[in-house]
Amino acid sequence: MLRLSVHDLKTMATCATSEAITMTKKRPCPICKRPRTEEFAPFCSQRCKDRDLAQWFGDGYSVPGKPVDPEQIAASDWDNQD
Repeated sequence: MLRLSVHDLKTMATCATSEAITMTKKRPCPICKRPRTEEFAPFCSQRCKDRDLAQWFGDGYSVPGKPVDPEQIAASDWDNQD
């Protein structure tokens, strides 16, 4: 069995927190590649945040999966599903 002291646990927590902070500061805005801001994370500005949302609304992004016909979805009986 592995036993860790309180000092070891505090050291590990500090290192993990430092790494997380470092990783977020190094990663740029996914839209324009400028540095991120805390206010709009993970983006740099409201504009980039809105551009990303527009991509989702306009089918610019998609989640992998089996294609489904919209008419088939409309015809589904949602009340009787598992």
